Amino acid sequence: MNFASPAISVVNALEPIVLPRWRGAQPLYDRIARARTVLVASAGESARLLEQSALKARLEALPAYNCFRGYGQLKPALAAREAELVACHGAHVANCIGLGLLLELVASHEQRWLSGSLDAELKPDFVDSMHRVLDAVERGGSNSTRMTHDNYCKELAICLHRLIPAGGQLIDPGSGLPRSLLVRSPLFSIPKKLGYVAGLCGGFRPFAEFHTHERMRHLFTPDGWEYCFRRLPAVFRSYPRLKGILGVGWFFDPQLETISPNLSFLREVSKRWGAIIMRGGVDPAATEGALLMSQHRRDLHNKGMYQPINYHIVAAKSRILAHAQDIGLT
Repeated sequence: MNFASPAISVVNALEPIVLPRWRGAQPLYDRIARARTVLVASAGESARLLEQSALKARLEALPAYNCFRGYGQLKPALAAREAELVACHGAHVANCIGLGLLLELVASHEQRWLSGSLDAELKPDFVDSMHRVLDAVERGGSNSTRMTHDNYCKELAICLHRLIPAGGQLIDPGSGLPRSLLVRSPLFSIPKKLGYVAGLCGGFRPFAEFHTHERMRHLFTPDGWEYCFRRLPAVFRSYPRLKGILGVGWFFDPQLETISPNLSFLREVSKRWGAIIMRGGVDPAATEGALLMSQHRRDLHNKGMYQPINYHIVAAKSRILAHAQDIGLT
């Protein structure tokens, strides 16, 4: 399997960005046929359930995607479909059908792209992600490709052209900024935050939201993060009503400048693109995520010297586009 890492030039940018294992310029067609052969063989006597007509019918039976909501809207329907498939055909066949749905969307990608409204600049990143989907199909899947797993939901949303892959993050155009965020401590910062959101952004909704994807962890780097921001002008051309972007995570916490300085790029890149950073709060999932990958953070937490806290970044579209123009992107 080819995992070459060609240079990816961002048009008119001052410096090209190279992303590891990026395959957005490689064709999908030959791989689609090979992946289908592998999947049909894996399904054995149940291969009839993987016929294109059957897969298309299952895709059409999914609830209509609401572009004003986030990708999580897919999860209830996927959970119901998996429970039904496992009950009727067993876990292995259910997994094959789940992979078959992704494969069918990859196979119809080109045709659906022509009838869509996404900016052409974004297309290679979808192709790159679809190569990753084909890898999973050829491997036969795993627990994280079950339809109830968040990874599967994200891959499905990408293949539906709803989540936009962009280097170190996925971009979800169906989000909004929670108003409660503006009234959290420190209170003296409320006027500044309100002025930024109401004045520069022009309101609380709609925003694009960043999501981290486990399958794209190798792109969670300074280059991957910068690449993501450089894709935002194309996202705004695709969704002109967007007022900006937002993200939330423990890794925006200013404590990490001394605790985990290797993550300082997350705040630095975001600020360079005009973002402000707002304090959120303590969250069990954030605590788990912050401690999972670092013994140092676990040790500090056990000693009572570090409590992970979620922080939000918010960047107005006007600020992002101004910086893009400054560096020669637009």
